[in-house]
Amino acid sequence: MAPLKNTLKAKLKKGQAAIGTMLVLVRNPAVVHVMAEAGYDFLMVDMEHSAYELSTFTDICFTARAYKLPVLARAPGHDYVHLARALDLGAAGIIVPRVEHGQDAENLAAAMKYPPEGIRGAALKGAHTGYVTESPDFFRKMNKETFLAVQIETKLGVENVREIVSVKGVDAVLVGPTDLSVNLGCPGELHHPQMTQALKEIVSACNECGVAPGIHIPSVQDAEDMLHRGMRFVGVGTDLRLLGNAASGEVQAIRSTIAERS
Repeated sequence: MAPLKNTLKAKLKKGQAAIGTMLVLVRNPAVVHVMAEAGYDFLMVDMEHSAYELSTFTDICFTARAYKLPVLARAPGHDYVHLARALDLGAAGIIVPRVEHGQDAENLAAAMKYPPEGIRGAALKGAHTGYVTESPDFFRKMNKETFLAVQIETKLGVENVREIVSVKGVDAVLVGPTDLSVNLGCPGELHHPQMTQALKEIVSACNECGVAPGIHIPSVQDAEDMLHRGMRFVGVGTDLRLLGNAASGEVQAIRSTIAERS
């Protein structure tokens, strides 16, 4: 069985925008059905700050195969085991935090590709293949479809962004705006001049190197703003935020009705 075509990677390669969200709370794989029906282009699973276990992550990835919905693991770090294992468990790609140097990007890209392009170990007939036998050209096809997004979250990362995105195998940048704003000395201020300049430099470098510029932000309004600034790989909110906003909106609407009748 050939690897599933990475629809996210194909869309970004065409210069189109892709919209996703991040799972940080819901552990039932049925959440994939809900998100797929909503129309997201990809899902991110937070393996850096959240409590997802590998078995739950595998269930989410395998469910997503039925919808051809790419699942990206936000890895807890740069270690080879975090990257290769997530791919073997069915991830369509990896998001790696705090990438600051071109050498970082080279090491990450190598960890995600089978030889001769990289050093990824061959675990056959697993979740990443749908538990079936691979075709003879499996390794070449898998190398073509895997997706690497590097996170720029520090001033040093911004300074070295052209070096980072020029590395073969880097498909996208995903700015971590909270960490980046903290590191730049303007915590939470997305429109601070330093943030504006940093985002401009990132978008410019990505466009020059054929890499998709992206960011993970909290709201629809922020997403619209970032799309206007040139971002194309855009994560909007989390399952927790969606649940909280929906619940709060309904409760407030019902309480308003109760107040009007009092």
